[in-house]
Amino acid sequence: MPAGPNPPGGPPSSSGKPGGKRPAIGLQIKLPCTSMADVKSRYGAELRQARFFIRTRSLRPADTLVRLEAQLSGGAVAFRAAAVVARAVEPILGGPEPGMALQLVAVDEAGRDLIASLGGQPPPPLKADPVRPAPPSPPPRPSIMSMPGIKPPPPPDTPKETTAAPPPPSASQAPAAEKPSPVQDTGPAQHNGKASGFFGWLKRLFGGSPQPRV
Repeated sequence: MPAGPNPPGGPPSSSGKPGGKRPAIGLQIKLPCTSMADVKSRYGAELRQARFFIRTRSLRPADTLVRLEAQLSGGAVAFRAAAVVARAVEPILGGPEPGMALQLVAVDEAGRDLIASLGGQPPPPLKADPVRPAPPSPPPRPSIMSMPGIKPPPPPDTPKETTAAPPPPSASQAPAAEKPSPVQDTGPAQHNGKASGFFGWLKRLFGGSPQPRV
């Protein structure tokens, strides 16, 4: 059964053995150009045909897949593309400069605009690299108290409340001392019992009150 058409943005299928894996490399090159206008004037004839020649002595065999990133001399990305090695030019004394002629099979938006501005037919859009999902976090470890046969420790004893004795009153709060009640003077009989008995005896002896002396 013949192989189906290639998906847009992907490399062409290998013409080798069925199920054979084609070698692939990634290349990042810096162009001797300071702007996209310089890229058009220097590589316009090639890019119009969706081709690009890389001058290098590190050659790869034909049908090698290439993930290409072309940068300007300042470091900005000019375009990205997926390509396949169409032919390799071996270094020969007195011959052309060695390198690899690439056939662009998918180009990013910047490259498609560049090729369209040169009057060429842009290749399919380049597929973005798939975003790998983050690995799931490991499940939390069960608590040791949830294991069978493990009993939780008893709650700590709560201290009993103690009632403190009230502090002794200060000097400013001490109650005033009770004042002695005044002694009422009730006459000689209350102060001197002997004098009261003597005058009573004279009164009984003389039959009346003693007369005061002159």
